Amino acid sequence: MLFAIAALLVIGVFCLIGALSSGKVKSASDYAVAGRGAGAFSVAGILMGVLVAGGSTIGTVQMAYEWGLSGWWFTLGSGIGCALLGLRFAGPVRRSGLSTLPEFMERNYGYPTALLTLAGSIAGTLISVAAQFLAGMALLRSVVPISPGTAAFLLSAMILAFIFSGGLKSFSAVGNAKTVMLYLMLALCCFKASSLGQTAGTLARDLHFSPWFNLFGRGLGADVSACASVLVGIFCTQIYMQAIFAARDEREARRGCLIAAALIPPLGLMGVWIGLALRNAGVEIEGAQALPYFLTAYFHPAISGALWAGLAITVVGGAAGLSLGVATNLSFDVYLRIPGVNRSEKRILPLSRVMVVLAVAVAASMGLSLQGAQILGLSYVAMGLRGAGMIAPLIAAILRPGLLSRRAALASASLGIGAMFAAWLLGSAIEPLFVGLAASLLPVVWRRVRFP
Repeated sequence: MLFAIAALLVIGVFCLIGALSSGKVKSASDYAVAGRGAGAFSVAGILMGVLVAGGSTIGTVQMAYEWGLSGWWFTLGSGIGCALLGLRFAGPVRRSGLSTLPEFMERNYGYPTALLTLAGSIAGTLISVAAQFLAGMALLRSVVPISPGTAAFLLSAMILAFIFSGGLKSFSAVGNAKTVMLYLMLALCCFKASSLGQTAGTLARDLHFSPWFNLFGRGLGADVSACASVLVGIFCTQIYMQAIFAARDEREARRGCLIAAALIPPLGLMGVWIGLALRNAGVEIEGAQALPYFLTAYFHPAISGALWAGLAITVVGGAAGLSLGVATNLSFDVYLRIPGVNRSEKRILPLSRVMVVLAVAVAASMGLSLQGAQILGLSYVAMGLRGAGMIAPLIAAILRPGLLSRRAALASASLGIGAMFAAWLLGSAIEPLFVGLAASLLPVVWRRVRFP
C-alpha cells in the first residue's frame, strides 16, 4: 500500500508539471517545436527527456550487470554527441528555420534523398521506442504480475497521455524534472550499495579488471561501434534536432546542448556502479530486472515506490519523445507532401496525434516480438540505422554546403542504409555500423566520381 501511494503521488506530480508547463497548445508549431521559444534549459530538457530513458537507466544497469563498464558507452556517447551539437552544429541547424531533418535534407539535396533518409530514420526510431517498451515492460512486471501484452498496453496508454498533455511544450519541463529525479534516485542507490558494503574500493578489489572495469570489455569493435552509433544517432534523429529547431535563438540552442552534455554521462556511471554492486553481491537475476530489483529489494516501500515511479516516468518520457519525433516526420514530411491535402492548422494538429497513435502501436508490437533482446543492444542498432545513410550528407550540408551534388548525396544515403542492412542480416564479422558508414562515405571521399 505504501509503495502504491508513493508511486501514484510522484506520477501525479509529474503530470501536474506537464499540465502547468504546456499552456494551451493552439497550433502545430506549438505542439511540434514549442512555438520556437525554448530557452537553454528547455532545450536541455528535451534532449535529456529522450536520451535519459530506458536505455540510459534500466539498459545501462543491465549492461553493467552483464559486462561492467561497457554499460557506460550509451550515456558517455550521448554526452559527447550533445557537446558536438552545441559546439559546432546547433547554430547552422537553428538558423535554417525549419522543423524537421528531412526538410533540411530536401533543401540541400532534393526530396528523393530526404525520403530515403527519412525511411531509415523512422525505422531506427521505432526500434528505439521498442527498446523503451522492453524496459517499461520489465519495470511494470517487477511489481505487478501481468502478461507482456497487458504491460505493453498500459505503457502505450501512458505514452499517449504523456504526449497529448502538451507535445514538446510540456516535454522539456518534464525532462528537466525527471533528470533531477534520476540524479536523486541513482545517488540514493549508490549510497545504499555503499552502505551494504559494495563500495567502489570493494568492487575494484573483488572484480577482475576485464571485463568489469574495461571500457572495451565486450571487445574493441563492439564498444567503439556502440559509441559511434550513439553519436551518429543523435545527429540523425528527429527529436534531438527538434530540440534545436524549438530554441529561441542560436545561443539558447548551443547552451542547451552543452548543459545536456555535462549532465548525462554521470548518470551512466552511477548506473554502472549499481550493476556491478549486484553482480559482486552474487544476486542472480535477469539483467533487465536488475535496476527494478534493486529499488524494490533494498529500500523502504514508500521510498522504493517513489523511485520506481520516477523510473517509470523516465521510460515513458523517452518513448514519448521518440514517438513524437516519428509522428512529426510522418505529418510534415509525408502527409503534407501529398498533392491536394488539407494543410490548415486545424487539420495538422489532430493528424499529428493520429500519427503518434500509429507510431506507438507499431513500436509496442515490435517490443512484444523482441522480448529477451538486450535493451542497449537494440538502442545501438537503432541509432546506427538512423545515421548510416544520413550522417555523411547531413554533416556535409551543415559544414560544407555544396560539397555534395544531389545525386552524390542520394548515392551516399542508398549505400549507407543498404550496406548496414546487408551486414546486419548476413551477420558480418565487421560491425554493421562501420560497414554502413564506410559505404556512405564513398561518394564523399571519391570526389572525382561522375554521376550520370
